[in-house]
Amino acid sequence: MEFEKLIIAEKPKMAMEIAQALLPVAGGGIERMKGYLVVGGKIAVSSAVGHVIGLAPPEIYEPSLKAYWSLGLLPVIPGKWQLKPHDETRDQLNVVLGLLKQAKEVVHAGDAAREGQIIIDYILHISKYQGPVKRLWLQEQTPASIRRAYKAMKPNSDYQNLFHAGIARARIDWLIGMNLTMAYSAADRLKSGNTRVTWHLGRVKTWILCFIAERQRAIAAFVAQPYYLVKATIAVEGGTFDALFSPPASAPYLSPENRIIDKKAADAIVANVAGKSGVIAECETTPDKREAPPLPLKLGSLQKLANKVLGLSPKETLAVAQSLYEKHKLISYPRTDFEHMPDDEHAIAHKFIEAAKSNLGAQWDYPGEPDYTIKTSAWNSKKIGDHFGLRPTEVRDYDISTLSKPELAIYKLIVRYYLAQFYPDYLYDSTTVRVEIENEMFRASGTTPKRRGWKALFPEMAAAADTAAPSLPPIVAGEVAHARDVQTHTEKTKPPQRVTGALVIDIMETAYKYVVDQQLRAEIKEKGVGTPATRAAIVDDLLTQEYLVEATERKQKFYDVTPRGYQLVDMAPAELKTADLTAYFEHLLGKVEQGEMSHEAVVAEQAAYVKKIVDQIRSTAPAEPPPVMCDECGKPMYRRSGKNGPFLGCSGYPACKHVVELAA
Repeated sequence: MEFEKLIIAEKPKMAMEIAQALLPVAGGGIERMKGYLVVGGKIAVSSAVGHVIGLAPPEIYEPSLKAYWSLGLLPVIPGKWQLKPHDETRDQLNVVLGLLKQAKEVVHAGDAAREGQIIIDYILHISKYQGPVKRLWLQEQTPASIRRAYKAMKPNSDYQNLFHAGIARARIDWLIGMNLTMAYSAADRLKSGNTRVTWHLGRVKTWILCFIAERQRAIAAFVAQPYYLVKATIAVEGGTFDALFSPPASAPYLSPENRIIDKKAADAIVANVAGKSGVIAECETTPDKREAPPLPLKLGSLQKLANKVLGLSPKETLAVAQSLYEKHKLISYPRTDFEHMPDDEHAIAHKFIEAAKSNLGAQWDYPGEPDYTIKTSAWNSKKIGDHFGLRPTEVRDYDISTLSKPELAIYKLIVRYYLAQFYPDYLYDSTTVRVEIENEMFRASGTTPKRRGWKALFPEMAAAADTAAPSLPPIVAGEVAHARDVQTHTEKTKPPQRVTGALVIDIMETAYKYVVDQQLRAEIKEKGVGTPATRAAIVDDLLTQEYLVEATERKQKFYDVTPRGYQLVDMAPAELKTADLTAYFEHLLGKVEQGEMSHEAVVAEQAAYVKKIVDQIRSTAPAEPPPVMCDECGKPMYRRSGKNGPFLGCSGYPACKHVVELAA
């Protein structure tokens, strides 16, 4: 049977969503077949099951590595890269490959991201399909949005740079991950005699582990140091306010951080001004200062926010957001790295907010009414890429009792940040005061809110701002000021912050800040590492491989490095311990995605680095003993560790099961 179109989604659930959405377009009904659907008798809709094809493992290129990780066989740098279907999803892959032979035209409906692009393109590649291919790029999963995207499809060739970036990302991570994992493990096995030890290295995760280890060591070595603040209650005709002593920059009692570290000096200042009168040297008010609302959320900012206010890990937040997108259809595409919105959506934004209001019902607890004539800086098509910021969808009158507690909380956060775009700026007067008493200077600042604006939606944020800059009484420059209740306050320096899920996401999003090389930092400014989809998985890998553990203190979760993790940190190559290498290659991946560099050039550069590191490992590792040859089949035998102790196993296993027991 021949089909007019074959639509290939990334997952079966998405295939069903597309099929149902296209019923009004195709007519007829939906016929369920094994591994695919037929819509209107002429459109086949099938899917992958996530990644169904991956890069072939090292033993495909060097078969001996299957039996024994030998430094003499490394590095493995494929001349011609091979793909290998995953065994567990091979049946579904065969269904899709069979359908490709019957399709006049293919629609690529992978997720709208680099990995989604590569998943379906790999299938097309191994099938050698030669017909036309279009790209269905979905930002939402509502039926109406699917039909809109279906009408606006572009040739899949328009996304080839994205595919090439995906190829480059997969290959450079394979080169580092496979080769350095085998090389460091092989070297340690030769040194320790433990043939089971395995060390896992990766372009991003090793740097993240090293960052957390460095932070933990800094915390362990930290010794709190006292410093002193001089605070005074200042009385003027209109009332009283608190002011803080402002030491001159050249004062000999200051630390490099401009803190008072000599208590005698602080007490002398107290004695000098207590009970004395001075003058308001300066009182400057800036009227009608404005603060615009925060931008809509992206996945990273949502993960950080959810970690702080809900205690959810980045992985948990991603799972909740994915459920709100796929299962409930209540939010736009979650794996976005952008906070802005397309300009042309401003005119229809009210539909999304009204839909969210109908869904939340009695739980719509936001004060005031949105003003849809307001257009904040969030609406800027030049600042979006393949995706835009998170927002509610047009789905309305949804039964939110079906949402889990985390799903409802995440949904409300997304709605609140989107809704804030239609509230006025926060408007306030800002006042700074300098008080001079006995030639000593004190400073104070305060705000006078004039219009809460969007901060009415964020009462906790408004309260924090009021605490940080309280209101001041009427003050006039030149008036007399009296120093009352002047005291020395002893403070202590605080250790570096422990690493939370929110901080890990922030580190990866702002990797450029941690780049040591100044020229490189300038080139990759505002670039992160990883993608919104992979950042949570990186931490999860480190936990699974027992390099990190999760600890809880005062209801806040932190990541701690394990003894095994510190071992890996100490042996890892210097280049993987800083952000420089991973940020540099992320920068190159961006160039591939923009069509400014070939993926082959990026992979070649990574291969050269891997070869250098493997050569260094080999030069310091113990010499590998010559292999013992198997008496039964003549193949090399290698040392193994079993439950009954060490033994030599034949590399011809499982065809040859000959073993030689060794003394423990």
